[in-house]
Amino acid sequence: MKVKIKSVLFVLLAALAVFALWVFEPISINPFAVTPKVLSNSKSQLTCGSKPLGLKADSILNNAMFLNDFVGASTAMYSAACGSWCASAGYARKGKQKAADTDTKFRIASISKPMTAVAIMQLYEQNKISLDAPIQEYLPSYPVDEKGPFTIRQLLQHRSGVRHYNSDLELVKFKQYENMLLALDYFKDDPLKYTPGTAYLYTTYGYSILGAVIEKVTGQSFQAYMHENIWQPAEMYNTMIEDANTDYDNKANLYIKWGQRFIKSPKTNLSVKYPGGGIQSTGEDLVKFGKAIINHTLIDSTSLAMMIEIKDTLKEGTPYGFGWDVIQSKSFGRIIQHGGSQSGASSFLKIYLDEKVCSAIIANNFNSSNEVYFLARDLGYLLVDSTKMDRSVNYFIPQKVEILDRYVGQYEFEDEQLNISREGNQLFAQTNPYPKVPIFPNTENEFFYRIMDARLQFELDENKKKIATFNRWDEHKVYQIKD
Repeated sequence: MKVKIKSVLFVLLAALAVFALWVFEPISINPFAVTPKVLSNSKSQLTCGSKPLGLKADSILNNAMFLNDFVGASTAMYSAACGSWCASAGYARKGKQKAADTDTKFRIASISKPMTAVAIMQLYEQNKISLDAPIQEYLPSYPVDEKGPFTIRQLLQHRSGVRHYNSDLELVKFKQYENMLLALDYFKDDPLKYTPGTAYLYTTYGYSILGAVIEKVTGQSFQAYMHENIWQPAEMYNTMIEDANTDYDNKANLYIKWGQRFIKSPKTNLSVKYPGGGIQSTGEDLVKFGKAIINHTLIDSTSLAMMIEIKDTLKEGTPYGFGWDVIQSKSFGRIIQHGGSQSGASSFLKIYLDEKVCSAIIANNFNSSNEVYFLARDLGYLLVDSTKMDRSVNYFIPQKVEILDRYVGQYEFEDEQLNISREGNQLFAQTNPYPKVPIFPNTENEFFYRIMDARLQFELDENKKKIATFNRWDEHKVYQIKD
């Protein structure tokens, strides 16, 4: 009996060890080993100040890797005036130390939505669909909810009432749906969340319905239509749906950022949401999509204007059009953008329509939504704001916890309060009424923000009291530690 128990325990321990090795995918036998960095491998076709622009872009990407933002990344930028730059960094497969390259395929998550929205607008231009007809005109088997029918326009704007995920567990799916009409069976009988057109609720499943409309109207699969009418005309040769039954060459593994570590994510099946979050691509292809939008290669200027016309639809405070967040910048004009986040992916695409510039970043790990936004923003700034070229990159230099603890406390400047706190090896700054944000050391006593171009320097004043000096290009404040 004792021998049998020992055997069972041995099998369980062995299974746990195999599972741990799979989850942590260590680069050595120690699952907590520090992963060596793979820095920017770039291709530049920039024609205006190309060398310094490319080098600056490389340094921005490299600093993101030093900050431990991603396992691997594929990124690019494009300017009608200056040309293009694309780069990769980090690992496509951490355990095997396989570096990502500019052709490595990454999940793009919800950046799939603007691609689907553009496809819908193509059908609208061809008079094959009406944006304001009930969805049952194209999908007769789709049930009409007691709250009323919804339209393609409302689906594009996330105003249909169709639900989003009920919980994070819904992100983990393994069932294969052979077409988009069958995928609708998963949620189509669920009640609408509100009367169509009366509210906003971001929903990936709403875009699955749009994919079914594309298939029904064109008689093609979603993949075939997108390849023929979106990706091929835009010269996006590394873009396709992620078919769970296909083994792709040069495909990035999937990870989850867990604190400062990266663990492996299961390979989920995306067939229920190809149009809203099931496409894979590269940074270079995403800026080709941006270029095609800027040049009206896929849809005309009238259709694009419809897509970015804003009424009263807000996504987390940002106006939302047909598949795009829409921003009107005083400095740079019209900006459209979209981010993505799902198992094994964080992504961001930013297009400056009036400047004819775009930037993109895809990472192969979940939980880096802020970081992909920062990188896309900082790369785009190089092409739209010439002053950024002259500013130094804020290089991250880790500091010991005992040094970080020197600066923890509450500081005051006039009627403002600045609270500095530490969680693990990360300092946070909070100025009321704003939320706390991380700050990063580039010297022992100087820290930089990423959410804005600002720095905090800690030192002692003439009375030996701690002070924190906040510097931004348009602002200078000296906070004193509270007694």
